[in-house]
Amino acid sequence: MHTKGATTIIELRGNKQFESRLGMQLFVQMCGDIARGCLQRSVRVPAGVIVARSHAATLVRELDSAWQLLGIIIQVADFRASVKDRSFSTANDFIAAALELDASLCSLAAHVPAEHKFDILHPDHSTKLVYGRFYHVYPPFWAAYFWNNLRTCRILLHQEIFALGLPQVLKSTVTVKRTFRKASSIK
Repeated sequence: MHTKGATTIIELRGNKQFESRLGMQLFVQMCGDIARGCLQRSVRVPAGVIVARSHAATLVRELDSAWQLLGIIIQVADFRASVKDRSFSTANDFIAAALELDASLCSLAAHVPAEHKFDILHPDHSTKLVYGRFYHVYPPFWAAYFWNNLRTCRILLHQEIFALGLPQVLKSTVTVKRTFRKASSIK
């Protein structure tokens, strides 16, 4: 997706795009696509998207978990852009920011609504259709989409931490171990 072009479309559509359910759905889809593209490229989500999203949030009665996840995706994209720009003054600031985002993702995962929950199944016998010893069953498509996005963010955060280098990470091992231990208990 061409981020600048998609952002321009959002800006040109203005607040009228939020007046219909279809307009809001289109906005949410475009906003998600832009955010994921920025996340992949380690660039900040354009200000026009952030402003439009803030306005849209005032119109939504209940912010669902997918909307909350999108907010965290935007934060992780911003974090990765800061890493790329070398904006962190110390390794501890870097690790603290990464772990705070990871904790937000873990909290969101721990409190997902029933429609986003999935089952872990263990086949009775070995099969080539299952990688490893278990597989997940997601009731609706959107649940799998939600979890894939959440896990992608966590993987990217962890990659950034470990890319910092082992000596720097070891200085903060107590915090890192505590966070990873807490996170590993989440489905």
